[in-house]
Amino acid sequence: MTQSKEDKAKYMRDYYAKNRESCRKKMNARRRKNLKHFAFYERLRRYKMTEVDFKLKLVEQDDKCGCCGEFFSPEPSGVQVDHDHACCDRRDGCCGKCLRSLLCPRCNRGLGAFGDDITLLAKAIAYLERWRRV
Repeated sequence: MTQSKEDKAKYMRDYYAKNRESCRKKMNARRRKNLKHFAFYERLRRYKMTEVDFKLKLVEQDDKCGCCGEFFSPEPSGVQVDHDHACCDRRDGCCGKCLRSLLCPRCNRGLGAFGDDITLLAKAIAYLERWRRV
């Protein structure tokens, strides 16, 4: 007798609920072993960006961050996708049409910390200039 999709999904949810810690350890081990694959999967799931799109964008940017211009780290997490949060800030990812550039983690975190607010970024620049030691 074959299981229906619903029955299988229920079984998997129940199994995971009972074996959460064991499942997490196995998944984390698989993720560490296959970082490039998981990075590709996350880009596709969150940003609708295929591996070909990603590689074309890397070539277009000369393997450099779209913000600071530094070369990307060879680590899979060394390249992050920037998108316009005002367009579609959804938990299930973005629409894929609002992708801006590939950024290094530092620039991506920095822009995120300022909420992509140009006025706030200008104030931060003015603050740093005011305290610059010549």
